[in-house]
This record gives sequence, C-alpha cells and structure tokens, in this order.
Amino acid sequence: MALEVIVKHLVPTEIMVIVRDLRDQGLEQGQDFDFSYTPERMELFGTNNYHRFTTFTFYNEKWSSWFILKYSYLMLDV
Repeated sequence: MALEVIVKHLVPTEIMVIVRDLRDQGLEQGQDFDFSYTPERMELFGTNNYHRFTTFTFYNEKWSSWFILKYSYLMLDV
C-alpha cells in the first residue's frame, strides 16, 4: 500500500536536498519512494491561485513514518 505525504511551499532546490537525504538513507527511488513536484499556478482571469507542493509517495510504512518524524516541521501550514 502506497502512502503519500504532502510538503507545501518548498522550491525544487529544497526538495532535492530532501530527495538526496532519502537516497543517502539507502532508499531507492521507484522502489522505496517517489516524488512529484507541482509548481505554483495562477489562473489568468480567475481568483484561484494554487500554491506549489510536493507529493512524496512511500511504498513501505516505516519509511513514511521516518519521513514524517524527520520532516514534520515542513508540514506545518503556518
């Protein structure tokens, strides 16, 4: 079962620091985790603005728990 964790507001360079940390922990992208960055968007004539976020998908519950514990400060929506 895949578990998704959303991290908001980080730019791609900040996300890549996290991805490198996951790889340094021995996780393999495509097997243990994946990630998807969604850039900030704004509708031209609408009032809908979409903030950037990254979805991390973990394929093992222990890694998603580790990630949440280590990076929980990034998930605060202040």
